Amino acid sequence: MGDTRPDDSSTMGRIGVAGAGAIGLTIAARLARAGNDVTLVARGDSLRTIRSQGVRLIDLEGDRRVPVNVVPSDRLEIRDVIFLCPKSQDLPSLVTAIRHAISSQTLLVPLVNGIPWWFFEGDVRQRKSSFKAVDPTGILEDLLPRRQVLGSVTMITAERLGPGVARSINPMRVTLGALSEDQTGQAVAVAAHMSAAGIATSVVPNIADAVWTKALLNLCSNPLSVTSGATLGELFGNAQLRDISHRMLEEAMSVAKACGADIRQDAAELLAIGGRMGQVKTSMLQDFERDAPLELASICWAVMELAEAHGIDMPTTRAIANLAAYLSEEKQSRAKSIATCRDNAAIMLPMRV
Repeated sequence: MGDTRPDDSSTMGRIGVAGAGAIGLTIAARLARAGNDVTLVARGDSLRTIRSQGVRLIDLEGDRRVPVNVVPSDRLEIRDVIFLCPKSQDLPSLVTAIRHAISSQTLLVPLVNGIPWWFFEGDVRQRKSSFKAVDPTGILEDLLPRRQVLGSVTMITAERLGPGVARSINPMRVTLGALSEDQTGQAVAVAAHMSAAGIATSVVPNIADAVWTKALLNLCSNPLSVTSGATLGELFGNAQLRDISHRMLEEAMSVAKACGADIRQDAAELLAIGGRMGQVKTSMLQDFERDAPLELASICWAVMELAEAHGIDMPTTRAIANLAAYLSEEKQSRAKSIATCRDNAAIMLPMRV
């Protein structure tokens, strides 16, 4: 078919979804069920399960299995559109693994949390500070050219229940924004296809403001959920936890405004948005519970670096983020120690003959 993106707005052409976590599974299943040509990148148990059973998606429309073409990263062919759906700290390794599938015409839609690598193009002071956290080696800037990237914000509360299985109990919403004028038509076309697949998607003229709004919500909820074990409903419903979230939110809003963001909601309105999500675990709490690394770099450290560049103090955010990092490191360390002890015990068991 060649390497060029199709001009026909009735199709997105060949779609790749890189990342078989909660968001990737949801996006792949929805788009494939709507009749799009979708290939999902997965590995290990996820690859084997999806290959034999498809993707199981549990959402407001029911519980169903959707056949989805799935391949390991090295077998992904050039795509017209690629949705990048890993945890933010895994994006560099994922992009490296699928770089062969990204042509000069591939449209890239990163659905990741926090402050993205493309956010401060042209602002040297902010670029240096933010890139230190989210793209320390510069690999994302090199492999994902800004002219091929659509800015995006996902408001999908999804949970990965197991290999190839995702659950989302709230309405799905995504916001897209062109990073250059010549991307506007592409953004509109992608939004139309996602909406047709049941993911309500809009296009906004200034995606940076939408990124900041989601980043604020992530920052005041994700690390605190790790330190407390609370769901979103509990975080914003409990008086003590809500007070801490409010302090973190006000600190982060000061940074957003210093960076020129136009945040339409006040702190109380943003907290109310989080509270309406219900008894849902944040993605960071889900990662913590399964001993996976936390997305602290893009959600917390990047915002704190920007705060430092503008002379803004974030004492509550720093304390909660540092505590979440400590708890995560200790939990992962204990898990590794237990695994090592089990391996050693197995080695020392007498051999049966």
